[in-house]
Amino acid sequence: MTIANRIVYARPFSSYSSSRGGFAWGAFFKSLGVAVVLYVLPLTIITVATSPNTGVIKFTVPGFIVCTILCPLQCVGEEYMHRGLVMQTFGSWIKIPVIPIILQSVVFAAMHPYNLVGVATVFTVGIILGLCAYFTKGLESSCALHIVNNMTTFYLAGFGIGAVKTEQSMLDMLVPSCLALLFLGFVIFASKKLGWFSKVKKDDVALFNAKIEARKAKK
Repeated sequence: MTIANRIVYARPFSSYSSSRGGFAWGAFFKSLGVAVVLYVLPLTIITVATSPNTGVIKFTVPGFIVCTILCPLQCVGEEYMHRGLVMQTFGSWIKIPVIPIILQSVVFAAMHPYNLVGVATVFTVGIILGLCAYFTKGLESSCALHIVNNMTTFYLAGFGIGAVKTEQSMLDMLVPSCLALLFLGFVIFASKKLGWFSKVKKDDVALFNAKIEARKAKK
């Protein structure tokens, strides 16, 4: 019971979305648009240029529909799990921000059954997703990047370009990692200079944050 209390702190669900008072849909769709330009387009071009096009469409109509509907939901679920629950739980225990960011990425990478390079890729991208959540104080940008990464991979494979594979090469690691870093750089700029992630909603997150600060003050 004590361990469970240490994890959740009677936390409202909206606090897992952000410390700004829930999920900001405007910031999410802006991040999604940026991810398409800075991540999807270059990744697609590079994949087409470096992978043999078999010309065999592997999608069935039901498969395409299922992928389109379920893939975003799965990505958002992973964000709430890793950048939400895991990262925030470790963050409430450890005062040095970089440590929770690394720890959540270790858990994230451990859940992907790839070769060593593939696991290193997932770990690196997990760090970047964690930094997105940290600098924006929410999951909107990390959800956007996660969704476009997975959907681009599945769509290219489904339409016979590239492949979903567990044996990753160094190129498979460098390309998405560099593009994700580019996205992170813009997200930090948008957060600090454009105010994309500054809107605060009035809900129970403010009360929860006040309780946490009061607990810290007592220690």
